[in-house]
Amino acid sequence: MSYWKPFKYNLKSVKELTPPSTVKPRHCPLPGAISRLLFGASRCPILPSQFVGYDYDVAQGLRLRPLRPLHSKVVLASALLTVVPLAWLFNGVSVAYDEPLRGDQQLTYVQPTTAHKSPSSNTTGSTTSTSPWLQVRIQAGDTLPLIFEQYGLSRSQLRKIMRADEYGTQLSRLRPGQELQIKQDEQGNVDSLVLTLDLTKELHIYRYEEGFAGEMRSRNVQTEIVAAYGNVDDTLLAAGQEAGLSDRLIAELVEIFHLDLDFDPIDYFVVVYEQHSLDGAAQEGNIIAAELTSQGKLYRALRYTDSQGRTNYYKPNGEPMFGTANLSNQINILQEPLEYTKVSSPYGMRVHPRSRRLRFHNGVDLAAPTGTLVNA
Repeated sequence: MSYWKPFKYNLKSVKELTPPSTVKPRHCPLPGAISRLLFGASRCPILPSQFVGYDYDVAQGLRLRPLRPLHSKVVLASALLTVVPLAWLFNGVSVAYDEPLRGDQQLTYVQPTTAHKSPSSNTTGSTTSTSPWLQVRIQAGDTLPLIFEQYGLSRSQLRKIMRADEYGTQLSRLRPGQELQIKQDEQGNVDSLVLTLDLTKELHIYRYEEGFAGEMRSRNVQTEIVAAYGNVDDTLLAAGQEAGLSDRLIAELVEIFHLDLDFDPIDYFVVVYEQHSLDGAAQEGNIIAAELTSQGKLYRALRYTDSQGRTNYYKPNGEPMFGTANLSNQINILQEPLEYTKVSSPYGMRVHPRSRRLRFHNGVDLAAPTGTLVNA
């Protein structure tokens, strides 16, 4: 009995090239017992050894019965023995990879960053920052000696800086909100110092062979001339605030006219002043011209700086508003001890604020913003 069975083929798909010939099959090389052991009940797979004189299509011409070869069982068992341990070993392990760059994409390089150590009171020598500039924002209670001690800067240089011309006194009056920048050389010595006084001015202290010197510099700000005006129904302070003026500018306006107006009520005002802006921040500057109306009388003042750098406010006829032509060095004895914004309680009869009874008031009460300096 033969252990193989000839394959079947579709005669319609066979193209005759030469006179017909027989197909010579290849016999199974294994005995029947071994074939049944390896392949089960199926027959040994038979493939044609050759087609003599025929051109054939395997997909259409051959009709082979599906078989189960030996290696299918062996391969399946080997795969299970290999995959199961690997699946247990790599369980939970994920691999991430970046997509390849397209032709229109470019590499982006990340710049390295340098960590900066926070300053401490026991630090000595130069600061740990790699930048030559040390930037400090002044807080309440800060002083220049305290800042030098905090960042481990030289005390001997501090003494020389405090004696730098007449500008050294500015460094002893630090105010909260100011910005202080200190530049150091490679040895950690202070090379220069910049203190931002306000929106428009900076104080520069720099080192030279014999010590330190200073100068005042203007910041790169934009200045506009603006005007504000309004009727005074209650107080000048309330009317000025409603017109958009700060308390400082209102106090300066009162100071300009305080000798002429005394305690007379104000009916109308016009103020022309500078407004500085830098990086989105705005600050009021000096009053250029002002006009007040009191009891039907008009008062005007104009700011002027002469060739010698002396600044004062003048009346339209050229008469100075103060007894001296230098506004910064005026020596007049003021009729009021401070830059007030209104008379809160006049001299004469009034209702006492506590007893609520009508009594005679022997003085004059002046109202001013908190922190206004009193001349004594």
